[in-house]
Amino acid sequence: MVFKSILNNRTLKPNKHFIKLIVLHVSLMVVVESAILLLFFQFLLPILTHHGQFITVPYRKGVGLEKVASCLTQRNLRFEVTQHFAYTPDYTRMTVLQQHPKAGARVKEGRKLYLTLNTKTPPQVNMQDLVDGSVRNAHVR
Repeated sequence: MVFKSILNNRTLKPNKHFIKLIVLHVSLMVVVESAILLLFFQFLLPILTHHGQFITVPYRKGVGLEKVASCLTQRNLRFEVTQHFAYTPDYTRMTVLQQHPKAGARVKEGRKLYLTLNTKTPPQVNMQDLVDGSVRNAHVR
């Protein structure tokens, strides 16, 4: 009973000093966070990502794998030979047929290039069973 009367007598009006203090703290937090974000995006992030520094990817189509490896390591680029091989009789074996990113692209130092090489042997074609059929049917198959 005593507790109820104390609650009824108290008014829950916010103190003006308390409201000013909260507004001040929220304003300070917004200013500090904005300054931190500005410093991060304008100064620290460009330094970490080497903004504006790039290497031009050389044209390596038709060049042997050994020469490509030495050229790319001199330019601080990495490479990986893809699992997708192709065969073109115009090029010697184990030469570059395709590269990604393409030649002339601007990339960061240490970027990995993906190379597709010309295979050592032409791909074998699976032939269907052509025995006991007509010549025309064999051409169609």
